[in-house]
Amino acid sequence: MFHRDRSGAGDPARPRLGSSTTGTRTRAVMSIGIVLGLGAVGTLAAWTDSATATSSKFSAGSILLNVNGKHEASTMTSLAMVAMKPGDSVAGMLPVENKGTVAFRYTATVTTSADSVLAPNLKVAAYRSAAVANSVLAAGKICTGTLIDPAVNLAPSPTSRTMISTPRPLAVAASENICIQVTLDSSTVKPVAQGKSATVNFLFTANNP
Repeated sequence: MFHRDRSGAGDPARPRLGSSTTGTRTRAVMSIGIVLGLGAVGTLAAWTDSATATSSKFSAGSILLNVNGKHEASTMTSLAMVAMKPGDSVAGMLPVENKGTVAFRYTATVTTSADSVLAPNLKVAAYRSAAVANSVLAAGKICTGTLIDPAVNLAPSPTSRTMISTPRPLAVAASENICIQVTLDSSTVKPVAQGKSATVNFLFTANNP
C-alpha cells in the first residue's frame, strides 16, 4: 500500500515558502537601513548656519594745494619791479596751504617768459620765512628767513628750473609762508639785456607721502 509522507520533506512548496519569507525580511531590513541613512543626512543639514558682515563706507582722501590763497592760477602783485638795474632784487610772500584731507609733500619749479638774453640773468631763491624786509643793498626787497635751496638762474622759455627740490611736508589744514626773491644778477648781466621784460611762473606740485 502506498503511504503518503506527511513530514513535508517531499513537498516542493515548503522550501519556496521558507525562501520567500527570508527574502522579505532581508528586503525589509535593507529598507530600514536606507530610511535611517536619509534621516542621518537630514540631521546634518539641520546644523548648517551662515552669517554676513558688511563693512562701513570707504572713501578716498583728496589732495588740495592752495598757493597765494587760491587753488587756480593767481598773480603775485607784490613780486614786480620796473627799471631794475644789476644787483636789484624784489621779493614777495606766497602762503602754501593744505586744504585737502590727507597730508602731502610739495616741491616747486620755476619758468619764465624771458628770452635767452634776459633769462640767465634772473636769479630766483625760495625762503622759509614770515616776512619780507627792505634791503639796504638793493633798490627792491629781500627775503628774510631760511634759504630752502640754493638760488638758481633761470633758463629761456619753456625750460624749467627746480626752486624747491626736497619735498616739504605739510599736514592737513597746515600752511607755511614761502618768500620768493628774484634778483637781476650783476655778475652775469650784459648790456644787451637793457629794456627787456619778462614774467616768472612758479609751479607748486603736491604728492601724498
